[in-house]
Amino acid sequence: MIRDPLRRSLVARLSGSFLALSLATLVLATYVSYRSAESTLRDRLLNRLETFAAEDARELSAWLDRHRETLRFLSSLNISRRAAAGDTVGFAQIIRAINPVVFAANEVEVLQVPGGRVLYSTEAGRVGSYRVSQLYYLEGRTQPFTQPIYPGAIDGHPTLTVAVPVRDADGVTRAVLAAHLDLSQMESAIQKADDAVPVDAYLVSPFAEFVSAERFGRPDARRGVHSRAIDGARSGTSGTGLYDDYAGRPVIGAWRWLPDHRLGLVLEAQQHDAFAPARALLVRSLLVGLIAALLLSIGVVAVTRRLTAPLVGMAAAAERVAAGDFTAMAPVGREDEVGALATAFNTMTTRLRTAYGELADQVQATSQALAEAQASRALLQDVVDNTSTLILVVGADERVRLANSRLGEVLGLATASLLGTPLSALPGPLGRGIGALVQDARAADTAITREIDQAEADALHAWQCVAFPLTDADGLPYAIGLVATDLTERARLEEERRARDASVQQAQKLESLGIMAGGIAHDFNNLLGAILGNVDLAQAAIHNPTEVAEALEQITAAARRASELSRQMLAYAGRASLRRETLDARQIVQDIVPLVRASQPKRIEFVVDGADAPRWVEADPAQLSQVVLNLLANAAEAIGDAPGRVTLSLSSQADLPTLEHEERPPHQGRWIRISVEDTGSGMSADVVARIFDPFFTTKASGRGLGLSAVRGIILSVGGVLRLDSAPGRGTRFDVFLPEAEPRSDAAEAPSSTPTGRRKATVLVVDDEEALRRVTRRTLELSGLNVVEAPDGDAGLLRFKEFEGVISLVVLDITMPGLNGIELLAEIRKLRPDMPAIIASGYDRSDELASALPDERTRFLQKPFEIATLREMASELLARRKRS
Repeated sequence: MIRDPLRRSLVARLSGSFLALSLATLVLATYVSYRSAESTLRDRLLNRLETFAAEDARELSAWLDRHRETLRFLSSLNISRRAAAGDTVGFAQIIRAINPVVFAANEVEVLQVPGGRVLYSTEAGRVGSYRVSQLYYLEGRTQPFTQPIYPGAIDGHPTLTVAVPVRDADGVTRAVLAAHLDLSQMESAIQKADDAVPVDAYLVSPFAEFVSAERFGRPDARRGVHSRAIDGARSGTSGTGLYDDYAGRPVIGAWRWLPDHRLGLVLEAQQHDAFAPARALLVRSLLVGLIAALLLSIGVVAVTRRLTAPLVGMAAAAERVAAGDFTAMAPVGREDEVGALATAFNTMTTRLRTAYGELADQVQATSQALAEAQASRALLQDVVDNTSTLILVVGADERVRLANSRLGEVLGLATASLLGTPLSALPGPLGRGIGALVQDARAADTAITREIDQAEADALHAWQCVAFPLTDADGLPYAIGLVATDLTERARLEEERRARDASVQQAQKLESLGIMAGGIAHDFNNLLGAILGNVDLAQAAIHNPTEVAEALEQITAAARRASELSRQMLAYAGRASLRRETLDARQIVQDIVPLVRASQPKRIEFVVDGADAPRWVEADPAQLSQVVLNLLANAAEAIGDAPGRVTLSLSSQADLPTLEHEERPPHQGRWIRISVEDTGSGMSADVVARIFDPFFTTKASGRGLGLSAVRGIILSVGGVLRLDSAPGRGTRFDVFLPEAEPRSDAAEAPSSTPTGRRKATVLVVDDEEALRRVTRRTLELSGLNVVEAPDGDAGLLRFKEFEGVISLVVLDITMPGLNGIELLAEIRKLRPDMPAIIASGYDRSDELASALPDERTRFLQKPFEIATLREMASELLARRKRS
């Protein structure tokens, strides 16, 4: 075969390689030089642009300060005061005289105060119009004001306005002197003279508009322009960089936001002009390099011809060896590297003759080992075919290398046909599941266990599959093995067990619900019976004040017991109304322990540990007292008639030990632990399992809501309640509460001074007429004026009607139209400082979370006592007076 002469010639290849290498080196060096020059030019120009930007910012500030001081000087002149009184002739002459020279303004106005009427304007057609809503008029009445760039009201052009008040001899503002500055003059202050690289400087407003009349409205300077510099400046940042300008031209620019003027300053130079010296350097470097590379290539051809002559003889000897003649020898004519290569070639041919003979012996030994391996494979196949489990081995090429007959039977394939089958071709749901499991085990490089279901004609079979990597002696994986066991029978038994457990849980839930409903009905029927009976007694003894008063006291007591029952139910549900404050749990303990000790037999000893240091928590003092009281009373009753001990301990710990299967509370700080432990008889596992269920009790006279309420209160403040008890070793309750920051001092107590003498007016909004009447009478008896409304919409109308005199609002939560929270939001849009009392028959819920932390707002739980309402109203009105 005749080959291409260039491909056969070593000289040509060496020369070509050298030339290609030279050209590549030339291009790389030229490119590096060009980039270096370009970087130098870019950095130098960016530094210049940053310097120009700083200078322009100072010039703009000086320009604006000059006009602001000029306008302030004019306002102090007596002629400005005469213009404010209507005599504008002399003022107009001064403005016409100084405006072209000192005061570059498009328009100068004198606006009457009050009213905003234009008394004088350099634009005569605008005299008599009004500027009462303009920001420069509103702010300029009290102090010198500069309104940053904004769209003009007449033509929409960008406008910069400076306004100052004009005051008479008594210091009373009579007019506002305003000047709408000429922005084209302002932009001319930042233009730079032509340099080696021309620089274009311009200003943009926050609305992406050019501020000068020269650019505004031109096709190439349209409104709403954008570029990296314009958008960066408008966003309040400063910077430099390469980008496309608003017309799509590549530029180098610098930008800066001027917050005092609310303007973006942009300076830009065309990249084509900036990098022209670098391009000239690139062309010169390429020409010089090409000439040098051609001269060197000619020299390489001459040198390589002389060096490659000995290699031709060696190539002839190599061809004889390739034909099978291992006696061929290459001539050794030199002692240099080429001679050493010929010597090494001759040594190689000698060793090839020896290796050829040894290879024949190795082929025979390999054939014998292959026969033994085939016998071992057949034995392995017989073993795996006689097991009931599924066995599969998949190689690195994702093809089956080993499979037993049981797997083929389940998949509906012959065992022989499985070998070499791609993993993705395994049929049926089981085949797809096996494929996914093998892939996951390969990716994770570890054993993975998974259950796979397969639907058959008679039943649903479940297979427990384990896929694991197989590694060689070096620990490298070469295949994935899989073993699957049929778990159909076990799955059936597990399903039956789950069904039984679910049935038992449902029955327990229904039983608990029945007990709760019966207990609530029993207690409320008793309380309602007492209320109705005393109502009848009061009606029968209407002319006997003593009996009526006694009946009313009984009705009040029954209603309070009903309210307490409702609070306990809400506490059980974890929705208790909490008046959160930072308090020392030690003080609660010190208040409650003596009460419990006094009500219990002397044979029971009460011990308090850990009360030597403050234990700060954030909770409702009354409800925390209820928790401690219930736990101590239950502990004392658990001891019974025998002597015993109740130990209450307080401690602080860094973390909360989390039990298995217990959800961890969100609090990540320290915890205060309150433990109550008794030496009673303890509780069985059945009692422990139901001890927190509502209306479950072990006492003959108990209602079964004490511990339910305790748990609800603790959960509502983010705490944890744990119980440890067993028959014969007593009971211990552990309450964990998040530790709070120590309180620096006591909160200021609300003033109890009656507010009635102030004759303040209160708006009462409630859709329940009876409750509204009670609230109104209570406030009127406290000396307050009351305005009523039956719903939220009417309440908003009444507030707007009496907005000037209303000092407090009392709102119900649930009402037609606007509810209490929505109504309060609308009221505070009109009067942000308006205090409010939010009343509800429901407990304090999540929707109040945004309103109640405010010190101007109080929550009043229905039913409420009139004294509580009076105290809240007095406190809020007193706070409002102080502020």
